[in-house]
Amino acid sequence: MIAFYRKEKCRAFTYSHIGENHTLVGQDNQDNVVFEKLGDSWYMVIADGVSSAACSGEGAQAAIVRGSCTTKFDPRASRATNIAVAASRINGVVIQPGEEFSFNRTILPRTAANGYVEAPIYVSGKHSTGTGGGICQVSSTMYSAMLNGGIPATERHPHSLPVPYLPEGRDATIAGNYYDLRFVNIYNTPLQISAVADLRTGTVSVTLIQQ
Repeated sequence: MIAFYRKEKCRAFTYSHIGENHTLVGQDNQDNVVFEKLGDSWYMVIADGVSSAACSGEGAQAAIVRGSCTTKFDPRASRATNIAVAASRINGVVIQPGEEFSFNRTILPRTAANGYVEAPIYVSGKHSTGTGGGICQVSSTMYSAMLNGGIPATERHPHSLPVPYLPEGRDATIAGNYYDLRFVNIYNTPLQISAVADLRTGTVSVTLIQQ
């Protein structure tokens, strides 16, 4: 598991990297600590090679990555727009303990007014086109992150054809108001979603973080 520390809560941040101890004070940056914005807050993220870390300050506590996944797409394709829109809609969402998250409801109806465009889709085992094509890569990336973190789905449906961006059994299709991806926050603290679609690298990443 990777530890995230809310930056504004940390007076001093100490960590050990390859046997060397370091102290990070205030908002200074160092090679082995990365700052990332999740929702409305900035976090200090422990990078590879860090064996231990601690944050001192009033209210300072770690947020734990419960599951994450990254998949690739063609940033030049029309579906890239829909991937970016869907990722932006779920990014920063906080699910309270015992609360159920609905992917379908969160990303809003797939209409031009909501920012979605025409792109390739699967319909009953055949290739077609439709507004919002590509959103299922975001839901599938989230489902794969859930599987990686041991978070069970309360609703999930596979595609009618194989998808090129994930192995069989790790996808989750979304359709109309009848196919959804849902899960309940099984932890006793809030769970936050980080979702980022990078149109330069053609990657979409979903991370589930326990506060």
